[in-house]
Amino acid sequence: MHRQLRRFAAAPLCLCALALFVAAAGAGDIAPGQTPGMQPGQSDPAVLERERARIRAEMSALNRRVADAYIAEQTDRGLRDRVTLIVGALYETGNMGEPDPVLAAQYYAQAALTETGDGLPEATAALANMYNAGAKSASGSIPRDPARARQLYETAAAAGSVPAMLALGIMYADGMNVDPDPEKALGYFLQAAERGDATAFDRLLPVMNRAREWEEARPGRKGRAGFPTTPEELRKPELVQAFIDRTFDLDRFASHVFVELNRRIKAADPGVR
Repeated sequence: MHRQLRRFAAAPLCLCALALFVAAAGAGDIAPGQTPGMQPGQSDPAVLERERARIRAEMSALNRRVADAYIAEQTDRGLRDRVTLIVGALYETGNMGEPDPVLAAQYYAQAALTETGDGLPEATAALANMYNAGAKSASGSIPRDPARARQLYETAAAAGSVPAMLALGIMYADGMNVDPDPEKALGYFLQAAERGDATAFDRLLPVMNRAREWEEARPGRKGRAGFPTTPEELRKPELVQAFIDRTFDLDRFASHVFVELNRRIKAADPGVR
């Protein structure tokens, strides 16, 4: 009788021990995003965010390795500069992960015009944009430097960059970090308008009026006369066509680079969709 009582009394203890064993076993099998003690289906936001950050960092490193390897493969300097320019643009627009204007600027600097004539005016103008506005990202920061931006815009404009011509025209017309200079603004707007830029033409008439007032106020100076009144009167067909052809060629090349980079990234990590 006593043995039976002891056996029945021990049964709840055995069940309790079994429950503790199962609980302990389950605690060791924690789902991603969970911490010990959480119920199934619950997730710790901090853990999830750390996991997301880890994945982003891994993908960012992979993208960078693939892009740099692709650039390094280009033995022709002109082709390498074009690929580098497009990679910079992809980073700036967020097509290589999170938008990273600072990293984009590093690529633009590699492809920018040099004293020996190598490089691209488009990369130089894009780099000027960074210095003109300043930038900050996970890669660091670029302090705003209008003087450096103006220098780069001038270099790019001299090499035929229409966006640089337009930027300089606005800079001198509105007195943005420079003394207002209607004549210089007019000159840059004219160059851009001759190549078919509609914004430049829109800015020309008010700038022309200010130039006239400025010139008429100076003894011995004559105001400009016979200024064109329509974009067609300003455009130079050969310059317009050259600008269109170059823009179309770069856009087409950018599509090729984007597709090729995606192919290489997927090949390096089959889990990438």
